[in-house]
Amino acid sequence: MIQIIGLIVGVYVSMRCIEIFCFNPSRYTRKGTSVLMKLVAAGTLLVTVILTVFLMDTSSATAPPTTDTESSGRLPVLAPGPVVTMEEYKLIETGHSWAQVRVIIDALGSEESRSERDGYTTVTYSWTNSDGSKVVATFQSPCKNCPVPKLVTKAQFGLP
Repeated sequence: MIQIIGLIVGVYVSMRCIEIFCFNPSRYTRKGTSVLMKLVAAGTLLVTVILTVFLMDTSSATAPPTTDTESSGRLPVLAPGPVVTMEEYKLIETGHSWAQVRVIIDALGSEESRSERDGYTTVTYSWTNSDGSKVVATFQSPCKNCPVPKLVTKAQFGLP
């Protein structure tokens, strides 16, 4: 209830600032300060909205973190069970493509690094289990401008 009252008061104050400084700046400001006042009014509104969203978002504070989510960028995908096992690791062989390794492991993995030089591409992927064990694999194009890099090295750390 207090969040709703805070939202109403904050929006009223913000809208009043915008009305005063944006729609009638000559009445309340000196020449040359209207841009600054518009920024102050917009900033007040932005802070009010951010604080309201923060205060009203109580579900994320009480819910336990989930590990069965997809990630973006370089963050590893954590799943409740093992993403990769020792048996799967043993099936991975030098010369496999990333697509072949992905089929064996049955998970996308996370791209850790990528470099391109003189037409050759080198990419390193990792697959991380929820217990911290992981597989790291490096793929490199076998020839200049080859479209499909092949596995050149693999490593595992603490696989079950």
